Amino acid sequence: MKNSKYVRSLIHKFRKSHNRSEQLFILFDIVDYYANHDNHAAWKYCENALEISKGLDDSQKVRTMLMASSIAQYLGHNQQSHNFIEQCTSIAEQSPESSTLYSLIELHKAVMQGRNANVENTIELCQKILATLEEKGSIRELTVLYHTLGLAYSFLGEHNESLIFLQKAYTIVDDLSLLTQKIRIQFTIVEINFRLGNNQFVFEKTAELLSEIQENELITFEGRCRLLRGRTFFHIGQFEKSVEELRLAHDAFQKSNDVQGLSYAAINLSSSYREIGLLKESVAQLLPLLQLEDNKWWEVRYHAYHNLGMIFIIAGDAEKSIELFHMALAQLSDTNDNLDFFTAPAYGNLGYAYLLIKKYDESEMYLQKVLAIFMHSAYGKHIVSALQNIAALNIVNNELDSAHDNIQKSLTISRTIQYKAGILNAINMLAEVYARTNQNNNVIEILQEVFTITSSFPSLRNEMYAHKLLSMAFEELGDGAKALLHLKQYNSIHEKFWNHGVASEVYDVFRVIDSITHEKAHNSVALQKEHLEIVVRQKHQELKSLAIQLTQRNQILHTFKDEVAKSKRKRKKQILPNKLIESITDIETGWTTFYQDFDAVHSGFYDKIMNMYPNLTEAEIRVCCLMKVDLLTKQIAEILCVSPRTIETHRLRIRKKIFGGRNDDLRKYLIHLN
Repeated sequence: MKNSKYVRSLIHKFRKSHNRSEQLFILFDIVDYYANHDNHAAWKYCENALEISKGLDDSQKVRTMLMASSIAQYLGHNQQSHNFIEQCTSIAEQSPESSTLYSLIELHKAVMQGRNANVENTIELCQKILATLEEKGSIRELTVLYHTLGLAYSFLGEHNESLIFLQKAYTIVDDLSLLTQKIRIQFTIVEINFRLGNNQFVFEKTAELLSEIQENELITFEGRCRLLRGRTFFHIGQFEKSVEELRLAHDAFQKSNDVQGLSYAAINLSSSYREIGLLKESVAQLLPLLQLEDNKWWEVRYHAYHNLGMIFIIAGDAEKSIELFHMALAQLSDTNDNLDFFTAPAYGNLGYAYLLIKKYDESEMYLQKVLAIFMHSAYGKHIVSALQNIAALNIVNNELDSAHDNIQKSLTISRTIQYKAGILNAINMLAEVYARTNQNNNVIEILQEVFTITSSFPSLRNEMYAHKLLSMAFEELGDGAKALLHLKQYNSIHEKFWNHGVASEVYDVFRVIDSITHEKAHNSVALQKEHLEIVVRQKHQELKSLAIQLTQRNQILHTFKDEVAKSKRKRKKQILPNKLIESITDIETGWTTFYQDFDAVHSGFYDKIMNMYPNLTEAEIRVCCLMKVDLLTKQIAEILCVSPRTIETHRLRIRKKIFGGRNDDLRKYLIHLN
């Protein structure tokens, strides 16, 4: 890999120097640069530093060995890392600078523990040695200490305290002109502002950093800046821009051979693809991450499985998502500190997934867990999510007062932290509560804010849900025209967001996941059978979803018919025929779409039953298709705009034409007819 302009200048400076102490500090800067993306190169210069330090004082020997300990640990040479620490301790025991040296050793331990997320221990160690280092004026070590404390407090959500220490660190490195440390600390400050929701600050500062980074050819820092910009675009709902930045981040990480950076670019790219409906692309980003087997990749594997679980919720398979969330949790162990940071999101999504499959006890158990974790934390977005999931369970259990309270709490927090996604979810949920209590005017009023927000913060899912609720509210109020308008808008977004063809492709990719995660020795026949079953199951869900849409359309049609009848009775001029015709056309279009999807799952069924039983009428064949999907008599009646009695009559006639005088189970026969 070609060295950057910055590191080339350091190497040139090293070669020109004849002062061993100066050479050592230059090597420190070179190692610091390579520690970000090339540990093997860092180790090469570490060896040079170790050789030079042999003729220097105890303090410089200890500093060099502690640096070598860090790089050895990055390379997975834990015993060698431990040996360096023991050598440092031996030197400190016999040195007149023992207090300072022990402080340096404690600082090293704090940094290492901080990297493993042992935040409380890190802060305790740093605070213990802070006075000693400040008294001795150990400038470089103070920089590390302040930066470490800044990271630790940030991790706890104490951002103001974090920024105080980071600013102290930045002042030192700026005075010393330590470029990599300066950029690293600036970047940490920007990350904290990202967590605080200061999006404009993030965009401005990352643009400034990118200019300096590109000037000095610091490729790995470019990747980190691009990654943060991509995440920021994601959080403000600009998913296409997020994808653009994340692709640039991916390219930068690839140039610098930063495998960890590539992994996190892939995880975030997957999330952005998911939000714009590109499920296949979303999955493709995650599959390679599942094959990272080394223990150090546990966090990457956790995020990969967790993201896959979220994709399957969107794909409509909550049971598969539950399996994947448990796989995510299986990547964690008791040796990982700050487990709550990882378990809580998985618990929240498990609670939601169990809610979808109507396992309410399991749902409540996980939702209460996540609420207990985050209720007293600084992570406002997570509290919002927990409250809204609890509210969803309240709604299912018809505990509408409790649902209203939890939604209002989540809305208050969301508005305080300017969390637009949380605001949109809360408003839609509040509208559903109003709808269930027949407060339809309130539904219409509060949902207007959804469209105000989505004009600058796109959210297809929330727009779609709002249109659905508005359609139902206007229908209840007797305004069929507006009900139909919002139903059409709902269907338009639904078709845009959910491409039925994508689902099977996603499941096709998941055959690879099964081979990775379960290590099953499937033969080709078994794989094909399993895949077919999965696709058929998914398509059945889609068909039933479409059937519900047809039912809603037909309910609106009945509304129009009632209005026509009323106007005739009152001998008023008829003003509805065009709208009525439009509605009927929509019904026929809906049936055509249903039949196309039906035929994709049950290829040839329509033609087969028509050829086998040519005396069946068109209406009777439609009934057969709907029974094949396992719909109930009432559902079939609503879809075909007839009474349940008419469907029963059709069934008797179908039974007679197919079975003659036999008393066979018609539904079972049609379901198993291939």
